[in-house]
Amino acid sequence: MIAILADAMVLEASNQIQYDYATLPDSVWLKEYSFVCKKHAINFEDFKSQLHWLKENPDEFSPIMEKVITRLQWADLNAKKVAP
Repeated sequence: MIAILADAMVLEASNQIQYDYATLPDSVWLKEYSFVCKKHAINFEDFKSQLHWLKENPDEFSPIMEKVITRLQWADLNAKKVAP
């Protein structure tokens, strides 16, 4: 789930998306997150369901997001090492 959320955060950052997952129509889910689901071989409905579950369970969500943020920070540091 950490890799999936990291990719979702990169997508949202690149598009400057700020969504309320509870009210997001399926058409937007499919348009914006279909590549994340395909990349990680996860079913669209399972991904959506997991995000809703995490939103309702902040005690579970916080430690996962800490790992996601760490993963993104490492990716950023590694990208800077490779950049000319």
